[in-house]
Amino acid sequence: MHELGFLLIYFNPALYCNVTDAWLFPQRRHRVYTMAAGTACDALIGAFFVFLWWLTMEFEFIQSVFAMVVLIIELKILANINPLIRLDGYYILSDILGLPNLRKRAFHFTWSTIAPRVKVDAKDAHLPVSTKVTLFLYAMLAAPFSVLFVVWTLHRIAWVVVGSAGLIDWAVTAILAVIVFRLQIVKAVGGLRAWLSGRSRTQ
Repeated sequence: MHELGFLLIYFNPALYCNVTDAWLFPQRRHRVYTMAAGTACDALIGAFFVFLWWLTMEFEFIQSVFAMVVLIIELKILANINPLIRLDGYYILSDILGLPNLRKRAFHFTWSTIAPRVKVDAKDAHLPVSTKVTLFLYAMLAAPFSVLFVVWTLHRIAWVVVGSAGLIDWAVTAILAVIVFRLQIVKAVGGLRAWLSGRSRTQ
């Protein structure tokens, strides 16, 4: 756990610490505590700025700056604990459920139930019904949320580039979305064709 740095998470700047070794902890609660440490630090920082906001009530401009910082931190915490995107909340949920690679497994399992030509992974073929339902529900929630979240982020980028809201920035958003989701679009079209051909043969 000696890797620290700076990166972009969904096009947003962020500091990071590589805690991959936390999976070696024998006790689950220690792994969950490690994954939740970043969010806890954000909460402490947010509480500190709330205190500063309270101290500067007589200075309207400074107070508005602190209020904006608190809002940004709160939004960051909400995004970070959201298990539908691959941030801390996702890894915590994956560990609590005991399902490593939850997102990948959920999408592949759900896709295999829709597209007959996609085979279920051997390790997921004989899972309990409750686990299969969990994988299916996660995929049904995570897929649309992830698409909407990425499209919203791309629209923000398009708005900054174009400089105004309207048809042009939505057109730029659509182009960026096609570029980002091109592999998923090709895969979805192939699955739809396979499903339609299989249905026509049964008829």
